[in-house]
Amino acid sequence: AEKAEGKKAKEAAKNAAKKNKRVLKGSVKDVNYFVESGDASVAQIDSVLGDVEQIMSQINNEELAALAGKLGKAGKDAAAVKAVYAEEAARLVGDGKIKDTDIKIFRT
Repeated sequence: AEKAEGKKAKEAAKNAAKKNKRVLKGSVKDVNYFVESGDASVAQIDSVLGDVEQIMSQINNEELAALAGKLGKAGKDAAAVKAVYAEEAARLVGDGKIKDTDIKIFRT
C-alpha cells in the first residue's frame, strides 16, 4: 500500500509540474510574446520561448509552482509577466545556475 501511495504522490507531482510548465509557456503566449501590435515574428517567439525553457530547465518543482503562481497573478499584463520572468532570471544568474548571456529577453 505504501508503494502505491508513493507512486500516486510521484505521479501527482509529475502532473503538477507538467501543468505549471504549460502555465509558463501560456503566460508568454497570452501577452503575444511581448509584441505590442500585430503578430509576433518567429524569431521573437523563439527568443521568448528559449528564455522560458532556459529558466524551466534550472528550477525545481517547488520553484516552478511558485513561478506559475506569480505569473497567474500577473495575468495578461505584459509588463508584469516580463517583470516576473526577469526577476526569476536574475535570481538564477545570481545563484550561478545560468549565465546572463543565456538570457535574451528577460535580462535586467
